[in-house]
Amino acid sequence: MSFASKHNDYLDPDIHNPEVFDDEEPTLTPAQKSQVTRLRKAIDRARSEAFAAPRTKITVDALFEHCPEGDFNYDGEPEDVGNAWNCGDSDCESGWHQSVQCIEQGREGDKTWFNVLEDNFAGDGDYQPVAGWDEREGDEVTQDVLDDLWHHLGGRVIEHFAGWANYCLDAAVTGKDPLNNWCFGKSPTPANAIAAAKDNLKYLRLKPGK
Repeated sequence: MSFASKHNDYLDPDIHNPEVFDDEEPTLTPAQKSQVTRLRKAIDRARSEAFAAPRTKITVDALFEHCPEGDFNYDGEPEDVGNAWNCGDSDCESGWHQSVQCIEQGREGDKTWFNVLEDNFAGDGDYQPVAGWDEREGDEVTQDVLDDLWHHLGGRVIEHFAGWANYCLDAAVTGKDPLNNWCFGKSPTPANAIAAAKDNLKYLRLKPGK
């Protein structure tokens, strides 16, 4: 099965989105509008704090710790959900997109590779390498390469909760689910969308290992 076909399976609204948003824009109460404003600021603050927090450096040994000895080739599966992100383009119909990641990793002789690939417009199946190395291609595993990887691994977790939290707030305000992938359990009313944003903010604030 191709990345694209597998990806489209989990975006199928008949499977994952049994209750859709109303066509009309919801009317938020003054209290809900105030909540949305406060939560947007809290999400931005928590995201900044998470990126500024001390981090454990990524090492080759850690990345290959649970891999088999000798030669192997692991073609990763795409993430089940991925990350929500807003392009900020006023000409974009929805504004929101979904980034889905997969990882390819292996060893051949004394040469290793670890590549992060992303489809930034989920469903296109256009997976492009965004970080990593391949010693078979002559790449060197420098600290700069490993530091860059953190942003696509540990940093991606931060962006996951921040992105979905903001997506939920937009859903509360607009009554729309542009990704057609509402996956937060309860029916997508403004109150439930705000509650889902709070849940994502809670996880965004968690310290590693908690």
